[in-house]
Amino acid sequence: MFWRLVLHRIILTLIGKVILIPVTAYCTYYRKPKLPSWCNIFDCEEDGWDGTGRHPNHPRALWPVNGVMQGWWWHYKGLVWEDTGFLNRWYYGYWWCAWRNTVWNLRLAPWFAESIHFNDIRIHRFDTRPAADVRWYTNKGKNRYFKRVKLFKDTYLEYGFEFKTELFDVHDPNYARVRKQGYLGIWKYRATSIPSIRLRTIKEVTP
Repeated sequence: MFWRLVLHRIILTLIGKVILIPVTAYCTYYRKPKLPSWCNIFDCEEDGWDGTGRHPNHPRALWPVNGVMQGWWWHYKGLVWEDTGFLNRWYYGYWWCAWRNTVWNLRLAPWFAESIHFNDIRIHRFDTRPAADVRWYTNKGKNRYFKRVKLFKDTYLEYGFEFKTELFDVHDPNYARVRKQGYLGIWKYRATSIPSIRLRTIKEVTP
């Protein structure tokens, strides 16, 4: 199951890198906040297909650049989207969509993603900080896992079904926040688990 879903994601990612070239050019030229419905799976409802936070279903322009509120990606680049030329707007938007946040809306597809809201799962192993080994049962009784293994220095390999360990770690400030406020805004995405394999850099903090 895990490897079959990973294969789906890899294939879609490769397809997206090609078809998104003309699609994102069109959306950039006409300043579209969403990709066309036929390729919605490549969109990013959380931050907009181009990282501007303009997506109408979930506007999230929360970071200032020269006094203008931007999406996270444009804040990271230190650019004001409206003041940036077409070619750069297209390039950075395409990079966000096709390379950094590939097939992001796939996590909203019920056949692919599963809830890891603390009311929807039952944990039967939870070892973390910063290496991790988490196993749980979904509300449909399916056995899932997430592992983070240290390779060298601050580099880790994460594989399995994505799992935000901080939301289940009583020592993390987000633990209390989520249980008090619920999954609001970004939290609804952080409560979604999808098959994933990736390298991640984590700076270990000495208590």
